Order: sequence, then C-alpha cells, then structure tokens
Amino acid sequence: MLNGSFATSSPDVWDEYAPFFNAEEGTVFSHDLREMEFYRHFRQSHSGSCLEIGAGAGRLAKSLYDGSFMAALEPSSTMLASWAPDDCRLASRVRGYGQQLPFRSRTFAFACFPYNGLQCILDREGRLAVLREACRVLLPGGSLVIEVSPAFARRYPEGRTRRYQVILPGGGRLSLDEEVLCPEGRNTVLYDMIYTTELPGGGGDVRRVFLELAAFDVMEAVEDTERACLTVSDLWGDYDESPFDPDCSPRLLIHAMKMKE
Repeated sequence: MLNGSFATSSPDVWDEYAPFFNAEEGTVFSHDLREMEFYRHFRQSHSGSCLEIGAGAGRLAKSLYDGSFMAALEPSSTMLASWAPDDCRLASRVRGYGQQLPFRSRTFAFACFPYNGLQCILDREGRLAVLREACRVLLPGGSLVIEVSPAFARRYPEGRTRRYQVILPGGGRLSLDEEVLCPEGRNTVLYDMIYTTELPGGGGDVRRVFLELAAFDVMEAVEDTERACLTVSDLWGDYDESPFDPDCSPRLLIHAMKMKE
C-alpha cells in the first residue's frame, strides 16, 4: 500500500471512504458553521457562475448557491450519489478531476477548492495542474479560493487507537480505530483506518481504508497559485479572514484572482 503507485486522488479511495466520511459529518464531528458562513458571506460580494472542485456530498452547496449556474465537480460517484435532493437542485453535479476540468475556458466567475482538497493530490505537478485549470475556466477578473492545512506538515506518527464509537441516527454503532503513519521520503501523512459497523438487529461489517494526504509547506500552494498565472490578493488564517500566521493559524485560505484583460 505504500508503493509509489498509491494515490489518494483515485476515486476508488473516496468511494471506499465516502460512507464513513458522510456518517461522521454532523454525527461524530459537528458541521463547521463558520466554514459555511465564510462561503455564504464571500459569495455576497463575488456573485455569478460558480465551480466547486471536490464538492463531496454537497456540504457547501447551499452556502455557494446565489441563483447563478453552479457546477459541482467530484471524482467519487459514491459522494455524488450522497447529495440530498434539495442540494441536487442547486448544482450541476459532474464526475471528474480538477487536473482536467471538463468545462470551457472563461466559464465561471468564482471557483473554489475547499476543505484541504488540494492535499488529496499527492504530487506537486498534479496540484499545479488543478490551479492552472482553475485559471483557465475563470472569467477575467474572476476569483479562486483554496484551503490547505499546515497541520499535515506538523503531523507525527501515532499508534493505533480507538478514535470514537458513536450511535448512528438510524441505530447501530460506528467505531474507528486509526493508526497514523508518516512514510519516509514521501512528504505525506497516511491514515490507516479500520471502521467497524454494528447493525441494530445484529451483525455488521469491518472495513479498512487507507487515506494518504500531502504534507507540503502550505506556502508552496501560494507559489503554485502564482505560477498558475493567478494574482494572490489575500492570505487568511481562518474563516474569520484573520491574517495568516504560519506558526499558529489552523488553516490557510488563499484568495486569488485572474487578471482582467
């Protein structure tokens, strides 16, 4: 599993992980209302056609929607099938990759790649390709927001421990036993996760999921944004738009723009 061919950006990984990721959202981990409010507020001053790269199960659909055309790109068919009916009516859901966006140039007024999605792409050239594609599909004067986490570069290995055991809304239990690895020479963090599901009437299932995320210095994402011919206008350290501090900010939100011609 640690060979050079393993890549978390493969939809197979997210198809395996999606049921557990979606079960955790709002049950194990509270919805981040600050994130939702950040995008809702941002869209008030950056309206127009919108592209969300790595849209998952539609967590941000309502926050991003402003009545304009909205596209939600996601490589995992399982994630796309998890959208709530109300959210499905807000966006055109498209299965695809950020490295090869299936849209015409100059289509969107705003694009975003939220929730550390860029760190799901393990190679730097792949991440740069996403940023170049985002620039291509933006209208002149359009905006891009991406989020990356400084925490992955600071992560250290941890032995297997029980992270949680919860009762699910429909009954039954879900538990996670996780080991964290930092493979030598890869600049990644590998989460070796064992999920155990216990059904209300008895029986259940055990699944093992490997999730590998890139652990680069987040300022590399700033450099690559500029290499993609975008102009960086803001570096925020949290959803309150406070200035980024490399020593203590929980995240880096990069706001960039495509120059007007």
